[in-house]
Amino acid sequence: MPPPSISFRLVPNVRQGSGRAVGMLGGHQDLCANTLINLKEKDAKYMRYSIPGTDYFVFKQVAEGHRFYGYLYHPLPKTNPRFLLCVLTTYAQKREDKTDPADLGRVKQWMNAPASKAAISVVYADKEPEKKG
Repeated sequence: MPPPSISFRLVPNVRQGSGRAVGMLGGHQDLCANTLINLKEKDAKYMRYSIPGTDYFVFKQVAEGHRFYGYLYHPLPKTNPRFLLCVLTTYAQKREDKTDPADLGRVKQWMNAPASKAAISVVYADKEPEKKG
């Protein structure tokens, strides 16, 4: 059975810049893209929590129990090494405050998956411009 086709796209209605952007992975039942796009309360305010000692983080909306997990990634090390991409991977619905280590394990799997990096590179190709000469 071939591996699933993983896709990446920028999160709509979120300001993207030349130094930072927020995107999401999709194409697998474990990924959060469809959940995020289909949320009714799109204007809800989410709090971002970094997880010390890692590149992982979680966006929480505690009142509704929404949690979107992700990681920080530098997709353009050759052409724009300071560019930082926030990649949303997985979703959990819970009201407890503590982050489940299993949720972080899922983030780590997607962060290290070659299919994730390949999907991101479709949007952020890190190619030096060809030199004319």
